[in-house]
Amino acid sequence: MPNDIGGSGRGMVDEQTQLEKSCGFGICTFVKTWYDKVDVKAAHNKVEAEICPRCHGMFSSSTLLLPKIVLHAQDKKGEIIRQIYLSGEDYTIYRTRQGVNIHFADCRWRERQQRKAYSKISEKLCRLRFLTSQMAHWWFSGWFGRTGNFYDHQIAEAINLIVLNDDDRASEILCDGVRLAEDRLTNENRIRYLVACLAACLAIALISGWALWLLPSTHDWAPYLLGGAAGAAGAVFSIATRVRDFNLNPCSRSVMNYVMGWLRVLIGFVAGAIILFTINGAAFGKGIAALFSTEKLTPLTDQNWICIALIGFLGGFAEQLVPNLLQAFQSRVRDG
Repeated sequence: MPNDIGGSGRGMVDEQTQLEKSCGFGICTFVKTWYDKVDVKAAHNKVEAEICPRCHGMFSSSTLLLPKIVLHAQDKKGEIIRQIYLSGEDYTIYRTRQGVNIHFADCRWRERQQRKAYSKISEKLCRLRFLTSQMAHWWFSGWFGRTGNFYDHQIAEAINLIVLNDDDRASEILCDGVRLAEDRLTNENRIRYLVACLAACLAIALISGWALWLLPSTHDWAPYLLGGAAGAAGAVFSIATRVRDFNLNPCSRSVMNYVMGWLRVLIGFVAGAIILFTINGAAFGKGIAALFSTEKLTPLTDQNWICIALIGFLGGFAEQLVPNLLQAFQSRVRDG
């Protein structure tokens, strides 16, 4: 077998042909000899590294061969193998806690060919693995997902097809998986965003209730705290009605999304309190109170808690209501 890298193209073709004949599916006798040697000596003495004279691949005591990839064993990364999906004479596809992986052929030449084919879908695999890692996982999912989820099976099938040189079908499966994962994760992000806003509203309500319960001096502010809490609830309701319009794609989600949601709920709290201040403190506030048949009951106190809650809720729900009222108040002050 010619080993001169700088030789003619004819010599390189002959070398590749010879490698295909000698290092093909399970024909490599070096691997068989090495496996027997490791099996016999691994428990006693450290096996010295050797290089295959055909494919020039190195084998050492840390080399993990295909026969060792079995259920509940450890892979190269030290992860426990939880499931074997597909296995052939020169590859095994399995799943660990970190996801679906493949153990390539023991023959180094065949492994290089498989890795070259694997690289064609590595970008789509990386994206699909990222998307699945961001999905919500329930505490009981381990009991019902012992065979992996839908996306794990898709990844395993795509890897199997690419090893079998069916590039088009493997790419098609991964593209479908990425599309479905993006749709699912976008909806999950919207739910997370809404839950974060709801948590902020509950925190505001608890803090307001705590202030009224433990601080008697705040009782005079009870109507405004009630209006603010109702405004926060109105802001959450407004967010819930438009949550499907929010751009919360998988790669667009960040902590700042949640901060903006909390800020909107806080603005709703302030708006609910401000609209009540406007009704009780401004001359044109009676016009607003008239909409709720409370013009004879102004200023609004804690005795009118239903009207206060409704007005605060509308103040938080209609984001432009309070800014428009403030602009109208500013115009009246400026015009004298």
